[in-house]
Amino acid sequence: MNHKNKNLYFFLLIPIFVSGCIGGSGGSSSAAVASTPSFLDSGTSETYNSTTATTTANSIEFQNFNYNATSSQNPLEVINAHKAVGYGLNGSDQIIAIMDTGLSTSHAKFNGKTITTFGTLDSADGSSVSNDHGLFVAGVAAAASTSDANTLQGVAPAADFHFSSYNKINGNTYYPTHWANATDDASTAVVQNNSWGINYQIDTLKSDISSNGWTNDYGVAQKWHSSGYTANEASATAYINALNNFQDHGVIVYALSNTSSYTDADFQAALPELFSQLNEAWITAVNIEITGSSGNETYTRKSAPCGSTGAYCMGADGYGVSGLKGAQGSTGSYWENASGDNISGTSFVAPQISGAVALLSQAFPNHTPAQLTDRLLASADNSFFNHDAAVTFGNGVKHGYDNEFGHGILDIYAALQPITSSSDNRSLRVFTGNSLNDNLEHQLRNSRLMTSSSFGDSIQRGLVGEVGFVYDALDGGFQYDINSQINLSNKNAPSVNIKEELNKLSDSILSLTTIKPDNSIRQIAGSLDINDELNASITVGVSSLPVQNFYDLNNNSVNLLNYQIPYLEANEGGVGVNATYQLSNSKFLLGATVPVDQSNGQTLGLRKSLIGSVEIGKPESQSLTLMAGLTEDKDSLLGSQGTSAFSLDGSKSLTKFAALKAEKRLHNNFSITGMASLGSTDMSSPTNSFVDSASDVRSSSVALIADMKNITKDDNFSFSIHQPNRVENGSIAIKTASLADANRNISQTIKNINLESSSRQVNFGMSYRKDLSENLNFSLKHLITKNLNHSNSSSRLHSSYLGMDYKDLKLGIATNPNDYSIETQISYAISL
Repeated sequence: MNHKNKNLYFFLLIPIFVSGCIGGSGGSSSAAVASTPSFLDSGTSETYNSTTATTTANSIEFQNFNYNATSSQNPLEVINAHKAVGYGLNGSDQIIAIMDTGLSTSHAKFNGKTITTFGTLDSADGSSVSNDHGLFVAGVAAAASTSDANTLQGVAPAADFHFSSYNKINGNTYYPTHWANATDDASTAVVQNNSWGINYQIDTLKSDISSNGWTNDYGVAQKWHSSGYTANEASATAYINALNNFQDHGVIVYALSNTSSYTDADFQAALPELFSQLNEAWITAVNIEITGSSGNETYTRKSAPCGSTGAYCMGADGYGVSGLKGAQGSTGSYWENASGDNISGTSFVAPQISGAVALLSQAFPNHTPAQLTDRLLASADNSFFNHDAAVTFGNGVKHGYDNEFGHGILDIYAALQPITSSSDNRSLRVFTGNSLNDNLEHQLRNSRLMTSSSFGDSIQRGLVGEVGFVYDALDGGFQYDINSQINLSNKNAPSVNIKEELNKLSDSILSLTTIKPDNSIRQIAGSLDINDELNASITVGVSSLPVQNFYDLNNNSVNLLNYQIPYLEANEGGVGVNATYQLSNSKFLLGATVPVDQSNGQTLGLRKSLIGSVEIGKPESQSLTLMAGLTEDKDSLLGSQGTSAFSLDGSKSLTKFAALKAEKRLHNNFSITGMASLGSTDMSSPTNSFVDSASDVRSSSVALIADMKNITKDDNFSFSIHQPNRVENGSIAIKTASLADANRNISQTIKNINLESSSRQVNFGMSYRKDLSENLNFSLKHLITKNLNHSNSSSRLHSSYLGMDYKDLKLGIATNPNDYSIETQISYAISL
């Protein structure tokens, strides 16, 4: 039995997001291990602290592993063990099973650990590295971090142990029986480390089995028996079954032979080649010495090649390293890699991998052993060699390997990042169902809830600190901030439309303030006068008649379209049926609209509505309009839209509302208009969405507009104050999903969010127009927005305009409150 010691704008500003990728590339194929979107840059579900990682890498305990070695780079730093510490990962609550010889439970670097033993142990005596082999191996995997300059730490310093010795038979007739019992006893371990084996190539043993007509069980038993470890076929079968059962809860790591002249793996590391049931969660360890500085490395294999095990083989640098020393019963010290000692071997590569398994098990508690294995192999650095083949791990993830180096060098940091099938990390997935097995998956990049300004910052405030989980191609769960997927559909403050203002200069002040008759209907498809008082009509593509009249679509004196509310847009509608009943000083209007599917596959109109209004008085003097009704919107909520995991598809929003408009005109020179609305909305649950429902969502709006003309003759001054539609109270339910468990099940919790914003948006507007002569006039306008989108975090925003018209020449200049830019426009018309 041999130990194995030996990442311009002109008119548009274009934001560019660049994402990098992590992981090996080279040769014919490799997995793309993508960096995450900004909210996932920390990797895993933990917060990354680069200072902690750097401090760990520079600590003497960490550096001592590479004491006096020929490699300029610390092997622990090469595999990014220090970056795992930066994530706060240390292997806590994870158990590493070590089957070896020369073990010790008393070393000071094991203080505080829970160590379970099976059977009689072969104890370390402190006399040689060979005699302290198991202690050395265990230290590489999980020696504690104690800030002791005279010793060292392992890959998973807080992990616990299960110890057993392979060279003890513990009253059994056959050694494989003991190995099986010890393996079964480690029933809660996440990994079993095996830095031992028989120097006999797998291809040779396969040939022996074939030529002699043996069963595979008999073949391995015969080889163990002939090497001094009594065995028979039944005992071999028991050990194979124990290894297979262990993979239900842990990964098997086996060190390859240290005979670098071998042309294939040794049979014990390559047992999955004989027993396919073992290839579920099995990793073989190849020793690769890495010399040279970072970016200038040379890679030299110092052990048997991966050979037949290439598809599940990976390596690290176990050449010229240091480890724990000391006899059982003593606190011990450590073996220094002093000149000439040549403390090397796959024995010290395997525990680096085993420690990494413990770290990943802590980071991904929902992962099965097979998934942990895939994550380590698919993220290894395979950039330094050409690939003979590739493993497809699922969901399109491929990773290249060869028969010498397997998948390459262990990279714990890369394994802690999302792994996707391409460098496009936006393919990360979220699940709206109760299991990863459901077909209810969505790409995170497509999942957004675009809230209208009516909701202000209420939803974002309600989701502060709420996290969900996104899954990579290997089902690794990573936390993301749900707030990052909630965006305002419009973040812009009201601004002056310079083109619209200049166009008004073409018309005289008199034409702009003249009241037009309101007895016409826009986009009428048919009309019928039933009698002198009653008229019926059909409209297409616009809102019903009560809404049209409310917003004075036939009146040029004041543009009330700027004061619409989300459930009553005047230009939105399908087919409408209207009725008007005219009395001497009042008018009753009733209208209903429904969406209509067109022959081109499009739908005309978005909502159903049933609305009635009563108009009292005359617009040219004074009038009062009262309007009330019901509207039903599909797939939206007060103008908010959702996509993919936050889709509102399948939902219906029913709004009950009342609105009032009052108009007063004095001496034909002064007018004042007041408007107010109040609505209550309930939304049913969308289909397969994190948005669940909304109830009793009460919203309001109010506006006051004053208009004065001929203050100094041929001029006009107007003033407005407006609170856009704002949700005052109510709630929306958002589902939050837990991390999937090992059975791929997801638990969901309903988060009810209070929909009151932090403030109230108020818009102020002032404008002045003066006609100096028939050919010369000018206009001024200034807008002020306070608490944009009903948020107290918004500063006061301004937009100003100055325009002039001389004959056919128009000049205008305006400021944009959203980007502080200045817009200018010059136009000239020639009459032919």
